[in-house]
Amino acid sequence: MPATKKRRNKNLGDRILDAGVSAMRRGKVFPGESTLAEMFAISRPALREALARLEESGMIFRRQGASTVLNEAALELAGRFDQFGEFSDVIIDAGMQPKMELVEAHIQRWSEARHGSFKAKPAYVLRSVKRWLANGVPVRATVDTVPLPDDIDSSVIDGATSVLRVVSQLYGEAVAWEIAVPTAVLATTEAAHWLAVRRGAPLLKLQTIGLTVSGMEGFYSSDYHVPGLIPQGFIRVIR
Repeated sequence: MPATKKRRNKNLGDRILDAGVSAMRRGKVFPGESTLAEMFAISRPALREALARLEESGMIFRRQGASTVLNEAALELAGRFDQFGEFSDVIIDAGMQPKMELVEAHIQRWSEARHGSFKAKPAYVLRSVKRWLANGVPVRATVDTVPLPDDIDSSVIDGATSVLRVVSQLYGEAVAWEIAVPTAVLATTEAAHWLAVRRGAPLLKLQTIGLTVSGMEGFYSSDYHVPGLIPQGFIRVIR
């Protein structure tokens, strides 16, 4: 039976999953709605909404008149590429100690750097590189590129903060969608340095674009993961 998540601040869905795992360890079925509503002191509508989200995410399967089924294999994943979340929490869920480091952050001309194929062709971009370590071992490095308004005061930009927050601060619009394309790549000299692997080592790369509701390209990211160190994946729900 998979272990329950170790994340410090668990949401309702996490707590419901923990209750299901606990029940199954005792040889019982996944708790029913009345039991869960009483356990967490919440209304039936709030509980059903949480259960619906869990089912949509592939964590449980519900059928009228039958017990809820827990996707035990999904619990083995510390992180989901198809869901947004703090990567430090993913490392914690994998049972390790996280650390995030800002490797570099600077403003440069986009025409020279050509980071991200921005349609608007900004004059300047903010390029930042962050990396995450698990128990002191580098597991992920991210290169974020944010287009800058022409009249921006560079002193207000903090390269260490979340790229989502940077976009919101610069443009007053929140990023609504991320479109990511996964590929397998070989580590460049830069990526090898960031992740402490040999040049040419295999890496998983997610090339991501962040879009606002208005359609603005808020950022481009090149996200490099060392395969096999943190259990991550996708879950597809078959209807």
